[in-house]
Amino acid sequence: MERGKYMNLLQGFVSPVLISSIIGYLVYRFNKKKLYTDFITRERMKWLENIRNDFSNLYASINTIYSKDDISFESCINVYLYLSKMQLYFNPNTTDELEKDIVDNLNKIDKEFRGIANMYKVARKGRGISNQEAANVFFTAENTIKELFIIHDDLRKILKKEWDNIKKEVKTVTE
Repeated sequence: MERGKYMNLLQGFVSPVLISSIIGYLVYRFNKKKLYTDFITRERMKWLENIRNDFSNLYASINTIYSKDDISFESCINVYLYLSKMQLYFNPNTTDELEKDIVDNLNKIDKEFRGIANMYKVARKGRGISNQEAANVFFTAENTIKELFIIHDDLRKILKKEWDNIKKEVKTVTE
């Protein structure tokens, strides 16, 4: 009789502990996955927002040079600042065709603006810029704006794809 009493007591103790341990483990696993997904989603959303903002600023900086016929040291610095930021957002060794196009076009813009910056350096040293050189600067800016339109279209596709990925991840965790 004494043994049966201890078995009942043991079963009454072990069963709830075992069940609560299993439930605790499952809650831990779910929360771990949810926390990870929340973190990744939040970082992706920041990345998307940064791309939007920095591309807009890059476009505005280049457009200012083109539309106002204004090239200055400050305008070149602004272009380089946002151009550098945009280049850092994308993997130059990517296999994704859209990203490759963006990287290639950003590199073209970088090369073109190095030429513009070099002309500006010469002009600051007192030699001035010839009419032909000034025309080349604005022709380069015009071509750059065309390349920005291509980047813009590619970015829209990438941003949409990434937003869809975020929605899928969130949906997977909440199901």
